[in-house]
Amino acid sequence: MNVILLLGAARSVNAEELSDFSLVQLIAMTMVMLQRAFFLSPALSAQRTGGRAVIPKQWVLTISLPMAVLGGLLIGLTVGLDDQNFLAWTSLGVLCGVVVLAQDSLRFCLLSRNAVHGAVVSDAVWLSLVVGVAIASGVLVTAESLALYWALSGIVAMVAALVWLLRRPSDELPLADLGRAWRLGKWSGIDALMSATANLLPMLLTALVLGSEFAGTYRVLQSALGPLNILSTSLLTLFGLDSWRFVSAIGLRRLARKVRRSVGLMILFAVSYVALAEIVIISISGLRSSELLRISIIVGIVGVLGAATSPVNAASLALGYQKHGAILRAVIVTFSIAVSFGAGLGLPLPWNDPIGAVTLFAASAGLVGWGISYRRALEKERRLAGQALRDESHTFEQSSRMHD
Repeated sequence: MNVILLLGAARSVNAEELSDFSLVQLIAMTMVMLQRAFFLSPALSAQRTGGRAVIPKQWVLTISLPMAVLGGLLIGLTVGLDDQNFLAWTSLGVLCGVVVLAQDSLRFCLLSRNAVHGAVVSDAVWLSLVVGVAIASGVLVTAESLALYWALSGIVAMVAALVWLLRRPSDELPLADLGRAWRLGKWSGIDALMSATANLLPMLLTALVLGSEFAGTYRVLQSALGPLNILSTSLLTLFGLDSWRFVSAIGLRRLARKVRRSVGLMILFAVSYVALAEIVIISISGLRSSELLRISIIVGIVGVLGAATSPVNAASLALGYQKHGAILRAVIVTFSIAVSFGAGLGLPLPWNDPIGAVTLFAASAGLVGWGISYRRALEKERRLAGQALRDESHTFEQSSRMHD
């Protein structure tokens, strides 16, 4: 639904309004990424050692609401100050943040209860409202009206998720422990926070400091990668839900097979999909830019590299190695800060495009870094599983001797 609304915005608003709305979406979805990384995905991964558990509804208030306020302030400081309307944009940003974050929390509550249908229904409601009204009506001609409709349609989807959740019993499973999720999530959350910094800095610099229209063009073209991002998120969730299975040597062998198969399928799909998707996106949005071909190539390369990375990333996190991501991201965010400040000071960059330089480096470093992380994590867990099996055999032998 975010992609469709962004494409509608590209056709109906000017470049400045498109840049503002794309920044609102980017900040709101960044907060979703942080919420998942700090709490929701780690709550699933914690099942590997703590056993099955369901994510409680109360996390909407304890986690989503405070993060929405922070996101709204960030929207006010970026879009509102430039638009000289800080209070209005901050309020609108908080509203968007509450809806997007709460709906995502409810989605994970449903997934943890194996109520996938409820999550699909909620997303379908949001999608149908966007398609049926926002694009068809053609009345959303400002960034403010686009953001407001995004939030209002999301409220309906959030209610649908909540109704489905209230009808779904938890099968008397224990509630996920926030402290246990935090022990894993602090590492993946730091990773995601640094990732957000690496993504936001070049975008904000390009739009607000350099005055370039690259930010809006990148955001529209990156919407072509939406299905790849959905697949990556699905892999992360599926591997997390199965994390409790990856304890024995047999479970680790199954994980390795899943990763090999997933990497091949993701690369094959990404290569065949990206070129066609970008052509469709450009045709629908009506983008016009002298740099369109170059930006399209950069976005396509980043999409393929990200698709290849997602299975090894998901496997490492499912095994509980969130710490590796924080180390990798520190390298990427350092590069992003250096490039952003260098561009702000007028230092030469390839194509004078900090967004392209950072995204290409981040995608390449992510593939290499997560690949190394996965191999090391798998080797260590195999050694631990083998040692546990030997200890169990030794204990059994001792018990047999004592019995004899």
